Amino acid sequence: MLELTFNEAKIDPKSEKMIFFLSAYNEIRNYMNKKGITFRPKYHKQWFQEATKGYHVLNLLARNLGFNILTFTILDDNIFVNGKYKRHHFRELFSRKKSLYLDDLVLTDAWTHSKM
Repeated sequence: MLELTFNEAKIDPKSEKMIFFLSAYNEIRNYMNKKGITFRPKYHKQWFQEATKGYHVLNLLARNLGFNILTFTILDDNIFVNGKYKRHHFRELFSRKKSLYLDDLVLTDAWTHSKM
């Protein structure tokens, strides 16, 4: 359960508006946890389809010429043989973290992806 405290929020704990805000925030989070509601977007069902994976990999390889944008190195060919490649969402916008759009993705290896 995520609870927001005065210190974490870096606010004046004596502020009446802030006391009301924190109380409401924590009640909403508690309700969400009980009901299993999350603000995190879910992956589109097509994300896991082999055709989508293939389309992404081929287009991302062509776009970046086999270059790993996250490490500024060339992608090792072996990551495709043993399935150690990852499609990484690099946009900061919350709504685009689970996007299918190529402009929101980069191709990287599993090791680099786990460090992100």
